[in-house]
Amino acid sequence: MNITVSTGFSKPRIETFYKFHMMKMDKMRYLFYGGIIALLIITILFSTVFENYKNSVTIVVMSILGNLILIGTRPYRIYVGFKKAIKQTPPSDKTYTVTFNDEGVSYKMDYQEELYKWESVLTIREIIDVFYVYVSDTKAIIVPKYLIEREEREKLVEFFKGKTLFKKHKFGQVKED
Repeated sequence: MNITVSTGFSKPRIETFYKFHMMKMDKMRYLFYGGIIALLIITILFSTVFENYKNSVTIVVMSILGNLILIGTRPYRIYVGFKKAIKQTPPSDKTYTVTFNDEGVSYKMDYQEELYKWESVLTIREIIDVFYVYVSDTKAIIVPKYLIEREEREKLVEFFKGKTLFKKHKFGQVKED
């Protein structure tokens, strides 16, 4: 198998990657939700110490409302975070080339080329319009699917499954300009 894709960076693709990464891949989400659950359990345990039923119910209700606010504002905080990150480091107008073969994933931009052997590719994630080839916990090569013919794309997915951890996600792409 040898498939090569040349593409450029786009703001919508980078925004979608950032949202996907923060919502689905970032390990800090476990700490976030675990902290919320721990806070709720501690609040319930603490409220049982009070003999006054009215106070304990109030504390539990306030804790639940606070946790719902934290959970509800997480997508907004992620949105603000990626907007700030993109503003600080806007997408490059350069193009890059990605080649998939039996040896690994080759990433080439300008005169720099990096070969990621399949053993070092952590995972490949597929969403509606792109593949994310994770080469580290926070870095992925973005490969738009529309640049690969449908038959080749199906073969590529089977190829990925044989080489590394592969998972398909239901996650929307931000519309390209």
